[in-house]
Amino acid sequence: MTDAEKTEAILTALKERCRNEIWAVELALSSGARRCDFWSLHPHASKGYLARAYEIKVSRSDFKRDTSIKQRQARLFSDEFY
Repeated sequence: MTDAEKTEAILTALKERCRNEIWAVELALSSGARRCDFWSLHPHASKGYLARAYEIKVSRSDFKRDTSIKQRQARLFSDEFY
């Protein structure tokens, strides 16, 4: 399985998990220079409008390229970051 196929499988699972939520793939953060791979928002007040950001890593080299700046920006727009 290629990295692209692994990423697509993870995105498919996230979309299914969040089927009752508002979600976006490749959400632009701030000025759009950085993006979040997957972002979801629970649309109910009883759940506190919980927002989650997901950064998908399918290879060690992809993981090592990630920066704390990108993670910090994703956390600014979410309650939880994975």
